[in-house]
Amino acid sequence: MKHKAAEPCEFLRPFGLMLILFASLVVPSVAQAASPQILAAAAVSLKEAFTEIGSMYKQKTGASVTFTFGASGELEKQIEAGAPVDVFASAGEKEMQELQAKQLVEPATVADFASNSLVLV
Repeated sequence: MKHKAAEPCEFLRPFGLMLILFASLVVPSVAQAASPQILAAAAVSLKEAFTEIGSMYKQKTGASVTFTFGASGELEKQIEAGAPVDVFASAGEKEMQELQAKQLVEPATVADFASNSLVLV
């Protein structure tokens, strides 16, 4: 019996809804801005799913999400250099821990929202 592999977006949709909730809690002033916008830095592996999530968020709230996608380590360096970011979605714990150690991330807002596992076929 063959099983069709699920698309990456199917797996991340529930987590996208968590991201929307997270963004609305972390950036409450965005909803009050004249032209609301959220700046998000995310691992490139999340590009397809987060682009879709960003569109859903804009439809629901009217706030646009501007993404910067790249390697988590490079995004970490940009944040350390002062890049304005409201939401950071790292593919690795190391980058998030290093930003926390430098007090560049609000500890109460850090949460694991997805995981992966190796599957042999």
